Amino acid sequence: DVTKVADTLSLGTNKLKIDGNLTQSDGTVDTKRGTLEVTGDYRLATKNVSEYGEISWGTSNGILKMTESDVVVTVGGMFYTNAKNPHGSYLTAGTMYVGGDFYQYHPAEYQSELNFKTSGSHKVVMNGTAVQHVYLQSNAAVFTVLEIANEVGLSSSGYFAATSLISSLETAKIQSKDMMIRVLGVNAPNVEITGVVTKEADTLSLSTNKLKINGHLIQNKGTVDIKRGVLEVTGDYRLATKNV
Repeated sequence: DVTKVADTLSLGTNKLKIDGNLTQSDGTVDTKRGTLEVTGDYRLATKNVSEYGEISWGTSNGILKMTESDVVVTVGGMFYTNAKNPHGSYLTAGTMYVGGDFYQYHPAEYQSELNFKTSGSHKVVMNGTAVQHVYLQSNAAVFTVLEIANEVGLSSSGYFAATSLISSLETAKIQSKDMMIRVLGVNAPNVEITGVVTKEADTLSLSTNKLKINGHLIQNKGTVDIKRGVLEVTGDYRLATKNV
C-alpha cells in the first residue's frame, strides 16, 4: 500500500502501477499524459487508526489532476474522495475506470462540495463485475460523462448527477436506494432504474432514448424533458414534494 503526502507525484507520459491501495492524504497527483493504475482502492482521505485498532477515514488536502485527453486512471477497487479542495479545474479530461464502488463525501467547513465536480470531456467508466454502488453526498457533485459498462449494473443512494449517461449495453441498469437525480442526460439507448426516484433541481433529458423506472417517480423540482424519447414509470408519477 502507498500513502501520498505533501508535494507532487507527476507521471509525465509514463505509467505508474500500484499493486495495492493508494491513500492520498495531501499533495497532488498530476497524471499529465500518463497512466495510473491502482489495483486496490484509491482514497483521497486520511487514514485514522484508534488505540483499539479501529480504522476511520478523515479529510484530505490532496488534489487529483486529470487535464489531458489521453490520460487514464484505473482503479480496480473503490474510489473514495473526502477531499477539501474543489476539483472543477482539475478534473477536465481523460478517463477514469472504476471496478469497485464510488463514494464522494465532503466536509461542510470547506468548499469540498465541489471536490468531484468534473467538466470538459472527463469520463468515468464503471466496469466492475458485481453491482457497484455510487454515492454522491454533495448536490454539486457531477459526472461529466458516466459510462455504465457493468452488465450487472449500479446502485445509487444520495444524489445522482451525470451531464451525459452513456452505455454500449442493451440496457444500463441502476438500483435506486432513495436516489435523488439532479442533472441527467440520458444518452444510452435504454436505461432502467428500479426503485423510488426523486427528481431534484436542474434537468433530466431523454433525447431519443428510453428511461424506464420500475417504481415511483417523485418530481419535486427541476424539469423532465422527454424530447423525442420515451419515459415509462411502472408505478406512480407525482409532481409533488413528499413530506414525512
